[in-house]
Amino acid sequence: MSTITFDFRHYYRKGERRESDQIAYQWDLGHVAEIYVPVNATYEIHYCFADFTETDDYAVESTTAAEDGGYKLTAHIPNKYFERSGELKVYVIGSDDNHVLTTYEGYISIRGRIKPDDYTDDDPENEATRILTEAREARDAAVEAAEQAEAAASQSAAQASIAEVYDATKTYAIGDYCLHDGQLYECTTEITTPEAWTAAHWTAATVGTELNDIQDDVSGLKEDLDDIGLLVVDGKLNVAYEEVTT
Repeated sequence: MSTITFDFRHYYRKGERRESDQIAYQWDLGHVAEIYVPVNATYEIHYCFADFTETDDYAVESTTAAEDGGYKLTAHIPNKYFERSGELKVYVIGSDDNHVLTTYEGYISIRGRIKPDDYTDDDPENEATRILTEAREARDAAVEAAEQAEAAASQSAAQASIAEVYDATKTYAIGDYCLHDGQLYECTTEITTPEAWTAAHWTAATVGTELNDIQDDVSGLKEDLDDIGLLVVDGKLNVAYEEVTT
């Protein structure tokens, strides 16, 4: 365990950023902050890096009178903040009856180094975060699996509504559909004599693909009708004409 010390008791000006008395190194574990302030209040500690706009706040673990005046605050610094190098901002915010009295600003210089091979983060907070993350990932995976199952069920229902299971006693024309082993197929080779399932005579299809093809056919038909002066209005075929004025 290592102690990081800040002293804001003497000659501190509002907005000043004071560096901690100690430097720290990336991948360090078990840091505790000892922060000296001139007045007693309800304090909380906020941490963030210089390139972050949001801070995480933590309660002060203990407040005691300092032997040489003022008060000493003790607070845990989570290991997660030492997983990168740079300046770790520290805000010490004191309040009384929900009114902010003062804010002290400091920073810890964290020097970069290679992650040790035996690094093990035993921080309870990080362990809780890891468990929560794994739980969320498991939930998301379950939701995705349920959505895929629902989509598969919908696909099966749609296929069953437009095609029947392949029947070896029937004949099929090109463009006919059937179901085989749960898959929708379109006939690509005319079957004039009943036969056992022959994969070479069929191509796999999906409901979505076939609907798109139908939509394309309809759009093409409308274009053809327009070319020959015919219009479809309210479901009726009409001859287009131009009003002649004299």
